Amino acid sequence: MDAGACQATPTRTPRRSSSPSRASTLLASDAKRIKSAERVLQVLEYFSTRQQPEATVMDIAKAHGLPQSSTSELLKCLTALGYLAHDPFRRTYVPTARVALLGAGAAPLLLQGGPLMEMLADLNEQTGEFVVLGMLVGLAVRYVHVLPSSRLVTTVVPESSSLPLHTAMGRALLSTLPDEAIRKFVHRLNSQVSEKWRVTPSAVLAETAEMRRLGYSVTANTVWRGGGMVCTPLPDCGDGQLLGVGIGSDAETTLDRAADFAERIRAAAARHLPGRGQMALKQNAVGDTGRENKEAGLFAAQSARV
Repeated sequence: MDAGACQATPTRTPRRSSSPSRASTLLASDAKRIKSAERVLQVLEYFSTRQQPEATVMDIAKAHGLPQSSTSELLKCLTALGYLAHDPFRRTYVPTARVALLGAGAAPLLLQGGPLMEMLADLNEQTGEFVVLGMLVGLAVRYVHVLPSSRLVTTVVPESSSLPLHTAMGRALLSTLPDEAIRKFVHRLNSQVSEKWRVTPSAVLAETAEMRRLGYSVTANTVWRGGGMVCTPLPDCGDGQLLGVGIGSDAETTLDRAADFAERIRAAAARHLPGRGQMALKQNAVGDTGRENKEAGLFAAQSARV
């Protein structure tokens, strides 16, 4: 993959062909493009999770189990496009401002220095525990930003969980949906997981009612053995996405400090997200049904992606 291969080329609509070999070639080509796109995103996300801003080809190749040669070509491509800068003497790569501006128009709250990032940093400093920002993507929970614990050096938060009903983040986010949307979510999820992880809609709705009353969700020793998390949803961050904030620790601390962690999240939201933090607290506490039409549409859009 050379720099020239990175340049945009006009999209051509392939002619229909009855040849099986032609169709197979097109499918293989599409799969290759999808894999390349996936690796580009993996590289950009890799830099967002590192404590140090720079990385070598070997760092990235090892992190994702990729061949060193193809990783090197990919990084050269991203450098040619202006997304990475290369130091030929130290043989390192670092993201450029172009990467930082990718989502500026879509989600200004999420920019470094923005109010939501400041809120997460505030909670991380207050508690010393790890703090996460999560969202629903289809039927999975995706952890889009994680601040590490200063106390639990071995804690690792996965990038996503396909068992949202067994995570505090998934349960908190689902609590913002109307009951009918939750039923549909549960039925669809049950069709895709093993029997061990299936749950009944009635049980989920009962838990949801309790979460709405408390205003937060807590789990311990479920998906993460020995660990736990307390989460509160942020129903409206301005871009129509279901976002939640969580504080995680060892299971014992999580259960002992669940109410305290939840209150700290709400207080930080009120400070850093004026108006939104209070709205989140009010809606979670009463299970506001006035959002049903809007959120049912959001759920349909989320489900359509999987």
